[in-house]
Amino acid sequence: MVLKRLFPGRHNGPIKRALPEPADRLLDENPGIHKKVAAKHESLPNFACAQEESPLLQDNSAGLVSQMVAVLGSKGGVGATTFAMNLACAMSQKGHRTTLVDANFQQPDIATSLAIEPRHTLVDLLVRADEIDRKLFDACGIDLAEAGVPITVISPPLDGTAGVRLNLTQLSDCLHQVMPYSRQWIIDVPKHLDKHLVTLLDGCDQIVVVMEPTIPGVAACRRWLNTLSQLGYNSEKITCVLNRVGSQFLSVEKEAIACFREQQVFKLPNAFGISWECVTKGKPAVCLHPKHAYSRAVRAVADHLLAKAQPSADSSNSEKRVEREEIA
Repeated sequence: MVLKRLFPGRHNGPIKRALPEPADRLLDENPGIHKKVAAKHESLPNFACAQEESPLLQDNSAGLVSQMVAVLGSKGGVGATTFAMNLACAMSQKGHRTTLVDANFQQPDIATSLAIEPRHTLVDLLVRADEIDRKLFDACGIDLAEAGVPITVISPPLDGTAGVRLNLTQLSDCLHQVMPYSRQWIIDVPKHLDKHLVTLLDGCDQIVVVMEPTIPGVAACRRWLNTLSQLGYNSEKITCVLNRVGSQFLSVEKEAIACFREQQVFKLPNAFGISWECVTKGKPAVCLHPKHAYSRAVRAVADHLLAKAQPSADSSNSEKRVEREEIA
């Protein structure tokens, strides 16, 4: 039953293709991708009616500016996407309208994990960047409040076609336009470092780096922290999360905390016992098992990030980009 969600229909395999930049050559060699994406855009409605606001998504954070948080996995398989989904739910439960964005264009996972198949996607939002308004934003976002998950999800197409059309710079520009429509933004970002990822991170208020208590996981996190430091990001902007604590790597866990004394590190306990139920029901642990130790730990991270939120818009995204140019 669960696996059927992964294969709703036959695709032409864009995820299997290599997607080096620039992608123009790939598009020329695969004209069918143009037709497929164009067909989806032509099917978009005129958005004459906006979706009704769910009472579970009402924002109680009047007077506060929006906060954007990037969730970055130090390497593959450390649980960053699962953490991003739970963090978004924890933020929403604090009374803040929260939007979760899947920025993994080529291999998106969030919609599949939440048992949803978006009718309109992030591509539809970005190709209409010049005419974005609240109605368009609501149409491209998926309100999961009725399913008991009080967040809005914006996902790329599940067939991976966004990987040949979009980049993170376009997403960053789009997010700046739609930022007033949500109080909290959780962005699940890919692990490929390039200028587009840096542009997106420049616009984020906080960066959460997720690692696991293994030697490769800790080493990968150390490399990311060094890279982010070289790019000029202040350590106050970065939070580390040590996921799956309490496993068989207890010695690594103790040494990992010692290795990151200069950095804020939150420990998330192993949640394998409830992970399968969360996947089968398409709900994050914070919503399905709010009293579980993992859920409590995620809420602690949410409280930490909310405490860092700016009370006023003192520094704009454009000013952040100027700072990045000065560093470069």
